[in-house]
Amino acid sequence: MRNQIAIAKFESQLLEYHTRLTQNELKSLLKGISNINNIVKNLVEARKEKEFESLVDFRERVKGVGDATALKICDRLLSE
Repeated sequence: MRNQIAIAKFESQLLEYHTRLTQNELKSLLKGISNINNIVKNLVEARKEKEFESLVDFRERVKGVGDATALKICDRLLSE
């Protein structure tokens, strides 16, 4: 629950990270999350189509990201 409140509060910051960071920066920052290489590749491809409008949009458009992985990614980005 605490994570969900933090994520909602910092949604714009998280979306900026997903939009701004390079593929290598994302891989480095998210190292240790399972299947992260494929997730980062899918993220980069999805954001080429258009910017993410929300975290729900991010989760729906990036293959390999379910609720648990989305929370891990958000936790990691918010801790930076």
